[in-house]
Amino acid sequence: MGNFFTPGKNSFYWTFVAYLADKNVYTKDYRLLPYTPNAQQLYIGFFPALFNPAGPVPVLFFINNNPVGTANVLTADGFVYLQIPLPKGKFTLKITDAYGNLLKTEFYITKNMATFFDVDGQNFEQRAVELALIQNDQDWHNIRSSRLYPVVGAYFDFPPPPGWTNDQYRAAILGGCGPGFLEAFWYGGTKKGIKDVIQSSTCAIPVIQPVAGGNTWVLYDAASAPDVTDPGSNAWVLNDTPPTPPHQAITLYDANYLTSAVDVLVSGSTRAVVQESVTKQTDSFIQATFPDPYVLDGQSLVLQVQFLDTMVTTTYTTVFPLGTTSAALAAAAIVAQNPALNAYDAGGGILRIGVAPVLSRIQEITVIGGGALAILGFNSGDSVEVSTDQLNNPWVQTPVAITFGLQTFIQGTDYTIDNNSGQIIWAPSGPSNLLPPKGSVFLASYSYQMRREIEQVTELVADATTERNYIYS
Repeated sequence: MGNFFTPGKNSFYWTFVAYLADKNVYTKDYRLLPYTPNAQQLYIGFFPALFNPAGPVPVLFFINNNPVGTANVLTADGFVYLQIPLPKGKFTLKITDAYGNLLKTEFYITKNMATFFDVDGQNFEQRAVELALIQNDQDWHNIRSSRLYPVVGAYFDFPPPPGWTNDQYRAAILGGCGPGFLEAFWYGGTKKGIKDVIQSSTCAIPVIQPVAGGNTWVLYDAASAPDVTDPGSNAWVLNDTPPTPPHQAITLYDANYLTSAVDVLVSGSTRAVVQESVTKQTDSFIQATFPDPYVLDGQSLVLQVQFLDTMVTTTYTTVFPLGTTSAALAAAAIVAQNPALNAYDAGGGILRIGVAPVLSRIQEITVIGGGALAILGFNSGDSVEVSTDQLNNPWVQTPVAITFGLQTFIQGTDYTIDNNSGQIIWAPSGPSNLLPPKGSVFLASYSYQMRREIEQVTELVADATTERNYIYS
């Protein structure tokens, strides 16, 4: 419901007056207003559902079914206002859109009263405004964390980075260890603006400096120059001969280059992650259905391993020797004839066959055929995918501690970490290395360098550069 505003008075003032003058005002559902025949009164309302970024949307006002004015919705909060002359006595205010659809119906009564009591209504009014702002997530410093991105962060095109807590994201937007985006963006693409944005997201004060100290080219003397006959050498030869392809001319101390490239040095831009939950994406093996004992003498088993990105496929065939009666003996035969595979007795006489995960690639193990299929309980076409697991953050700086329940895994033995991408490359599954099963959640603790966040926030600044170099320490 909207409100009329009387100069020098507020709705709480007139509510108090109404209570003293007419104790039935609430049961009649009419809101009391002063009758001011010589002055229009200001009506303010909000219609966010009508907002259209393509242009203004009209809102029509009627008193007792007579048109009294039109206002336009121009902003996303649907704010409209209109000066309206009010009749004496009871009246009905109706508000519609341009198509006649009813938006609101409100009932009022105006009375010709002298100023009674200058009560503390203004304080109540201010408090009501504050509460309304909080309830509608318009008071940004008291906004709910779940609404911080859609209400504020979206304007900066800065969604919460993976792994960030609500408090970390809140501090970056509203201010915490830095001024916050709300303040930093007032400085736009200036040097201060860039520094404040980076500090707000990393809690480290950056240093912005010219690339290579402002020296765009280095001219060597003959003794220290790179070998120009080396195809990998990035050397330039100066002479007075006009260049012909593939040679090209250069300009020393190119002013345009100097103004379009900078180094950003962010010292100490690391953040600790304590017990990040990571879901195990795949198993690294395919498992037989039937337990031993087996009779696999002379039977064959054909498997295929395919890299799904390149579709490169390798076929592995095993012919089981005489006396292969157990999962352990079958596993030994598979590994002996196909060293690229790993196989073992998973316990209870169940045979597992797998491959080691490969960085940034997905493999698929497929059972193709062979006489051993029915004995082991495989079906032709049975397959599983094998891939690495992924931490929320790249640029890992410290050893990663991984636990699963009461089990603790050892980096370098049970798994390795690709520090640049944050991928977890598990060692091949085996009887002494029982990995978390597919779909389970394990915990990882580590520290990472905030390169991603720095590059993300610098992209928010107007792209006035042709090259960016980032330096981290």
